[in-house]
Amino acid sequence: MACKLLNDEAGRVIGFVCGPGIGQKKCACGRPSLKLCDGPAPENSGRATCDTALCRACAVHVPYKDLDYCGDHRSLATA
Repeated sequence: MACKLLNDEAGRVIGFVCGPGIGQKKCACGRPSLKLCDGPAPENSGRATCDTALCRACAVHVPYKDLDYCGDHRSLATA
């Protein structure tokens, strides 16, 4: 099983994760993905959520709901 250190945008280690396929997803901006979009998945995708890979800088975070959204689902952050 592969393990990977998680770093924040400044390069500081903030944790680690282990499992198959770990460390392969990157945000569209090229930074490591630390979050996945919680918006709804496209119909017939077989998923419940969008799951677009996001870094902390690109994610639209809604703290009182503990949800994160990608650019396509940004409007849900104010709903």
